[in-house]
Amino acid sequence: MKLFFVQVVLIAGVLLYFALLFYLLRKRTLSIKFSILWLAMGVIMIIFAAIPQLLVAIASLLGFEVASNALFSILFLLILLILLSLSSSVSKYQMQIKTLAQKIAIVEKELHDKYL
Repeated sequence: MKLFFVQVVLIAGVLLYFALLFYLLRKRTLSIKFSILWLAMGVIMIIFAAIPQLLVAIASLLGFEVASNALFSILFLLILLILLSLSSSVSKYQMQIKTLAQKIAIVEKELHDKYL
């Protein structure tokens, strides 16, 4: 009975997580590109919450003695993937901003030289 209550609470928490993701997507404060990784993490969480035996089987397959350690390790790796993706995007946008700033400076100099 206690396990069932924990499962219900975990599933409810993941559903709230999905509701927040969809709210952020609808308000356009979270891009679809980044939301895919967050949705994948949510799917994994809801699968493990609904079928805890799957987590126990994966934990023993990977050599973990405690299933919660496997869960934390899996989610930690997913968060690292999300951070890597975000770092890559930030670097790309930083280069684009630098290029745009240089182009603006060139155009401003050309206009200044032409009209002054």
